[in-house]
Amino acid sequence: MHTYKVSLESQDGADSGAQAFNFTSHEDLIALIERVRSKGMLPPEEVAAFVVGLKLFSSVLLNHRSEELFAEFAPHFGQLMKKLKSAG
Repeated sequence: MHTYKVSLESQDGADSGAQAFNFTSHEDLIALIERVRSKGMLPPEEVAAFVVGLKLFSSVLLNHRSEELFAEFAPHFGQLMKKLKSAG
């Protein structure tokens, strides 16, 4: 299990307060980012945001997949993940 810290702070001078949180993943996200980047599926500068966002979202989705907000979307997300894993 890998533990990560995500920090978010405004870079445009707005003082809206920083946010930070920890999360865990069974995958090494640093290695995963490099694997996705090497497939050339997205512009290199977008890969880290895509991978981290996808992993964060999938964790919440899995924890709440039976709730109304996520129930209809879960099968489509599964299709996206299968397509992503088979790419490249």
